[in-house]
Amino acid sequence: MALLPFRHHRQLEQERLTLSHMGGGGRSPLFATDPNSIDAAIRKQVQQGTAVLERTSASIARSTAIAVETEQVGTGVLGELNTQRDTLTRTRDRLIDTEGELTRSKRIIRTLSHNVLYNKILLVIIILLECAILAAVIYWKFFMK
Repeated sequence: MALLPFRHHRQLEQERLTLSHMGGGGRSPLFATDPNSIDAAIRKQVQQGTAVLERTSASIARSTAIAVETEQVGTGVLGELNTQRDTLTRTRDRLIDTEGELTRSKRIIRTLSHNVLYNKILLVIIILLECAILAAVIYWKFFMK
């Protein structure tokens, strides 16, 4: 039983030692009774807070600059895409016009080929008619006398 209070006493000393090494998380000067150390601690915390605020402000400024740059790049890309869309639209319209012209040209060529065929048939008929007339003239000239 005599060892029990001794153990607690040793454990309490270890905890105090651990807390003194931790420094109270930087708040031990706030609990001091000396007004100068309290003012210094408050000034230090204010300076640290100001430094954090300045770093945060700088980070926000960098983020804003990146956002503005990204917006400018996006605007440029949108302008380029708009130009490309206009180009593609004009190209599509030209292709549609070209397709119409090709269809019309096919019809004209088909009509011309039919006309050439009709002319050949007519020419063959005329040649056969001339041959028949020539044969009739030869027959009439030589055999009718």
